[in-house]
Amino acid sequence: MHDQSPPLSSVSDFATWEPVLRLMLADDTDRRAARPARVAGRISRHGTSLAYRGSMSPAARTAVEDIQRALARGGVQEIAFSAESQPDGRTTLGLVWPSPVVEPALGYPDLGVLVLADGSLAAPWLRHPDPVPGAAPAPSADPELLQRTLRERLPGAVGATEEEIAAAEARLGVTLSDELKVLYRVTRVYGNDDEFDLDEADRAGEAVGCELSGLEHLYSVDAAVRHPGWDHGATHAVSTGPDAAVQGLAGSPGWIGFGTNGGDEFAVDLTPGPAGYFGQIILVGHEQSLGADLVAD
Repeated sequence: MHDQSPPLSSVSDFATWEPVLRLMLADDTDRRAARPARVAGRISRHGTSLAYRGSMSPAARTAVEDIQRALARGGVQEIAFSAESQPDGRTTLGLVWPSPVVEPALGYPDLGVLVLADGSLAAPWLRHPDPVPGAAPAPSADPELLQRTLRERLPGAVGATEEEIAAAEARLGVTLSDELKVLYRVTRVYGNDDEFDLDEADRAGEAVGCELSGLEHLYSVDAAVRHPGWDHGATHAVSTGPDAAVQGLAGSPGWIGFGTNGGDEFAVDLTPGPAGYFGQIILVGHEQSLGADLVAD
């Protein structure tokens, strides 16, 4: 687990961490009561997760910045640590480096999860959408009205060809909803990088209400990118009730991401829940690991 490049060698030295440990142990009640005290945390290239009271001492701040610089030089995102201090001052320090078989744990005081089988995922991230026989567009769906409205809001916009839309469907392996096809028939948002038109992209986003992806950038919301850690996933089960509009999945090949609000993903849902509609709009939250919120039928 300590197989790192030379710039990170100093990070494994106890002296590098001593100011950080002193900061965290300063107000520890176990230590004051002459009992062994344990602290744990995490330092990443852009932040820290350290439990302490008051302000950070200059020495601790310098130590943290040194560790962050070493991580950046080594191309490492973060490092987790745990330390136990005895009443007589003897302190042991444990470090967990990122590794294909070690996941940093989200909860204190555990350092991480050891994955015994390469590439294995917890059950919720392996779950595929359940088929919903007879799923149909909402009664309110009106592709013709949508097309007229978009053309009014986006005069002069350049739309995608039927061949380009068919190519996107072939790449994604799905049949897009009629409304999503209409959107890209009116505006493909932008084409290749050398054809990018910022003004048109802004106008399209204003017309629809989110930052739109280009047709060639449509994507399926993949379960594997939604925090598939074992420390979280092993304690959760996927559940979709009979009155659910959206299936409680980590991801689905039928969740077609087409835009963002700057953090969360808007998607057209082609695999709705039992009470949902084909082509409904959902919001996939970046702070959530399972499920999505219904935005519109």
